[in-house]
Amino acid sequence: MLRDQGKDLKKALLLVKLHLFIQLYTFAFIPIMSTLVIATLAHSFGMLPIYMGLHTVSCLPPPVSTAVLLSKAAHGNELMALWSQFVQRLTVDASVMAVQNDATAAAIFNSVLGSFLGIIITPLLLLSLVGSSTTPSLSFIIGQLILTVVLPLVMGQVVKPYIQKHLDQLSPPFSAISRSGAFSRGDIVAILFCSTHKSLTLGLPILQVVYANSADIGLLTLPLLIYHPTQILLGSAIVPSLQNSSGTPELCRKQIKEQFLVDMPDDFTQFWDLCKSLDSCHPELALMPALNLELVGPFHVLQGQLTGVPWQQCVLQDRYFYDPPEVVTVLRSDDDRGFHLGYFRDDPKSVDCLVVSNCANVDCEFRIEGNNLFSAVRFLLKNKLQDKSIKKTKRQELEHIESLIKNKAEELHLDMQEPKGLTTKRNRTINAKCFHKIGLSVPFDKSTEVGYRPLPVTDGELRKILDRIAACSVEAKRPSLMEPLQEIVTYVQFANDECDYGMGLELGLDLFMHGDQFHSLVLNLLPLAYELLYRDEYARIIKEHVHHRDRTPLNICVTFKTV
Repeated sequence: MLRDQGKDLKKALLLVKLHLFIQLYTFAFIPIMSTLVIATLAHSFGMLPIYMGLHTVSCLPPPVSTAVLLSKAAHGNELMALWSQFVQRLTVDASVMAVQNDATAAAIFNSVLGSFLGIIITPLLLLSLVGSSTTPSLSFIIGQLILTVVLPLVMGQVVKPYIQKHLDQLSPPFSAISRSGAFSRGDIVAILFCSTHKSLTLGLPILQVVYANSADIGLLTLPLLIYHPTQILLGSAIVPSLQNSSGTPELCRKQIKEQFLVDMPDDFTQFWDLCKSLDSCHPELALMPALNLELVGPFHVLQGQLTGVPWQQCVLQDRYFYDPPEVVTVLRSDDDRGFHLGYFRDDPKSVDCLVVSNCANVDCEFRIEGNNLFSAVRFLLKNKLQDKSIKKTKRQELEHIESLIKNKAEELHLDMQEPKGLTTKRNRTINAKCFHKIGLSVPFDKSTEVGYRPLPVTDGELRKILDRIAACSVEAKRPSLMEPLQEIVTYVQFANDECDYGMGLELGLDLFMHGDQFHSLVLNLLPLAYELLYRDEYARIIKEHVHHRDRTPLNICVTFKTV
């Protein structure tokens, strides 16, 4: 018997769009298509008893056991599959009892809902498609099905509390795969099995009741007896392919590297697991009630999305106007400030990251929030808890999440140093502040003073030069205003010749952070600087960003494949 996870099942219940798709496909599309095929066959070969058996198969709901277990094996949303059968049986046989808390909402809901609906809808479909020539009345059929199907299941629920502990010990060690958004990869897997599989355990009682006095009961049963083992064999055959596309940690890490051009630190997947514990149906939205933050960017890969999307599009996913190539956005708010958080690293080949934040609609300055997502989010929670106007229930929710993060971080031995200390430490290691205030760090040999040389102007002086150029509306005056900037560019060329590559990086970043008026110079300076510093990944990212740069965060059409 499936242990019901109240919280997960409740959230699964609200996924109306997905439920409607599965149930309409099961009880409308397949019967209609079956009717058309059978009508064609009957026109050619005459109406045969076995065709009524095909009608019966087409009208049946999915089985609880195979739909859920295959969805789980393929890393789909098995709770959604099970829910689709909920109204058929509130208890199932022992083999299904083993699927437990690790189940996710999608497969469970639709398997159970579909089976329950099948008790009523299947006889009605049969009577409408095949005819009402059978002896038993509709009320007799429904009554018999309630006695033979529903009553035993209700009894199973009554005895459930007394045998639950024993059933828990029989649970196989499946790991939880949570659902992402509507029609995510996990949902597609649940749809695949829930919409096409047909229930033998419900089909046989229906056949015995509806066609109780038929002399052709053997032929009527034959299609179901063939279809049932066939669906298991075919389902089992495609599970390995689905597993390979499901996003195991190794595959996800490889996909992120290929599509975002950088590796994610260990706390990335650890934080995803924490969010799944908060909301297994929508882990990407787990922080929305408390902090108005959504998990984005590379987290889409953990949701089973972005498969087959080229890196040129992925590096732009959730990239904000002022995000330099060193930043990969992983959390974003929908507020008017354009607030978002991302991993920042100087070298794309490193996983030593800081978590930084920026309000893209306010300015180009980034702030250090932590050295991992746990410390960054906890710091934001602690700041929010200082608001005395927060209501008691909201405060309790925030304190609960803050406590979970703290305990998990201690369990993982994560450094939870606060931003102030990290900022001080960062300032000791950088070569220059830059307009974005996080600073840049390039290899610098102190003995030879090779690797970086400062710009010939201060940040304030450079900003004034750029402001005057940007504000100039008279084209004839622009060349004279550009002269100081062109002189600085000349200094950069000399610096590059003498291996002081950091100077060109600093100027390029400052031009980028000033706005979109200097893109031609940015493309001349930054890609070359990154390539000279062996940071080619950033050279590729900045080219894509400049070509598609926009004041609103960039997003792509999130697509995914199930196989």
